[in-house]
Amino acid sequence: MIQYFLKLSAFLFTAILISFAAIAQDFDYAVEAYQADDYVEALPIFQDLADTGNDDAMWYLGKLYDNGWGVGQSDTLSLEWFTKSAELGDADSMWEVGIFYETGQGIDVDQKTAFSWYLQSAEGGRAEAMTEVGQRYENGNGVRKSNRNAFKWYLRGAEAGDAAGQAFTGYGYEFGQGVRASEEDAVYWYLQAAAQDHPDGLAWLGEMYESGTGVDQDIAFARELYSKAEALGNDYAAGRLEALGGGAQISVQTAGYTPADTSDENCNNDLEIEDMQPDCQYGIALNMVQGLSAYDIARPILEKLSSEHQHADSEFLLGTVFTQADGWSGQSIAEGFEYFLKSADHGHPEALSMVGGAYLVGEMGQTKDEALGVDYLKKAARQGHERSQVFLESQDIAWKE
Repeated sequence: MIQYFLKLSAFLFTAILISFAAIAQDFDYAVEAYQADDYVEALPIFQDLADTGNDDAMWYLGKLYDNGWGVGQSDTLSLEWFTKSAELGDADSMWEVGIFYETGQGIDVDQKTAFSWYLQSAEGGRAEAMTEVGQRYENGNGVRKSNRNAFKWYLRGAEAGDAAGQAFTGYGYEFGQGVRASEEDAVYWYLQAAAQDHPDGLAWLGEMYESGTGVDQDIAFARELYSKAEALGNDYAAGRLEALGGGAQISVQTAGYTPADTSDENCNNDLEIEDMQPDCQYGIALNMVQGLSAYDIARPILEKLSSEHQHADSEFLLGTVFTQADGWSGQSIAEGFEYFLKSADHGHPEALSMVGGAYLVGEMGQTKDEALGVDYLKKAARQGHERSQVFLESQDIAWKE
């Protein structure tokens, strides 16, 4: 009797192995037909396998119905099969379900549900989903906004090999978004993204080489990187190439800027930019202006710092952008002077000198007023502004109190 049961068990085990082998053989055959665009041949095999619970076959069925390949197009059936596969743990199907809820394909748009599926796909190991989760945390799309969580997922996507995740990780390191700023780490991740010909990675790496940030300045290599990015449709790279080609520099001069204090006391990376200390916000905006010529993005940060905190450094930076950022559509000499004046009235030495010089010779739209100009230059000199001191002394004008 025992021998009988042993023989029966061996027979059943062999039968199961044969069955699994046959299923695998059928699946491989269906995939080959699918890849050869022979969808009519592949469809019934995928259908039979899906009906037995094969999650990979369910994904293929979802694709066939989604695109109408070998079958009538149906958003409803496509989502049904993707969802069944996703519920069995298939990360790629989770990604597809997320797209349906994000775009409202065959179902009402639901960004929270889309985020939930993208998150599950990311946790299941899909690198592209990791980066998508990072973007949703950064933009507050379907989830509460968080730079810290955004960077965490960008980094996971980057480490998993996703080029977009590598570019965004570099950006986070460059500007200290969700992590302590590190030029070295920014360059490293931009290099990884650029190696995969990611447009933003190429452009942002080009900017690092153009400005000499974290690397030795190399304009020729910057041009090469910008050219590759432009060919891939990157508008920022195209703009930088145009600026370099004409020999003009769009980014404003650094003279007179107060170095940004981005110490841990000022920059808590758990917070959003608007909730950080004013000096940290100024530092982030300064990086945007100097590094990326991102004037439109930096402007509201600086304007809020001016209106709510009377932040002299931010006002001086606004004045510089408005008056010196050649080619910027928002350029306004009049607005620039007003910000220089605000900064001067809040004690900024360089702004005092700029305002004094404008009044002294009648520049920046101001009526010439030598007495008022000298008064501002004296204030600048008393604040330790060397050029103002030298000028006043050359004119035999006493400035010390």
